[in-house]
Amino acid sequence: TTQFRAVMSAVNMLPESERPRVVGLGPTHRAVGEMRSAGVDAQTLASFLHDTQLLQRSGETPNFSNTLFLLDESSMVGNTDMARAYALIAAGG
Repeated sequence: TTQFRAVMSAVNMLPESERPRVVGLGPTHRAVGEMRSAGVDAQTLASFLHDTQLLQRSGETPNFSNTLFLLDESSMVGNTDMARAYALIAAGG
């Protein structure tokens, strides 16, 4: 949690017009809860993958430009899910 508070503090020091959108991703609801308690808009990696793929299937392209993704507990994420996340994020900006 301390590292997320530090990141959010640094982001909030930027002029508002230059601040990136911060999105937290975690493999578990517990990890997501910790990020949220630090002020990070977070969701599980599984829900991010699902939601983003649904957008793409409906013909929309998510806009991830100026977005900072934070991944908690990355050692718990499998290679396939990580590769899918990278591909979806890259396709969105």
